[in-house]
Amino acid sequence: MCGTLVLKKRFLLCLLVLSQLALAGCGYRGALYLPEDATDNQPTQEAAPATTPGDRN
Repeated sequence: MCGTLVLKKRFLLCLLVLSQLALAGCGYRGALYLPEDATDNQPTQEAAPATTPGDRN
């Protein structure tokens, strides 16, 4: 009889913790939106050509 009471308390505690985590989400706030142009966020600097240690021109 006492064992079922402990299980019920554990279940309720787990349910409470999971519901709080679900409500908290990722922590981001504000409206979600898609950026108008994704290229604005890309760096404009081009990568240097790859060289190997043996290449000498």
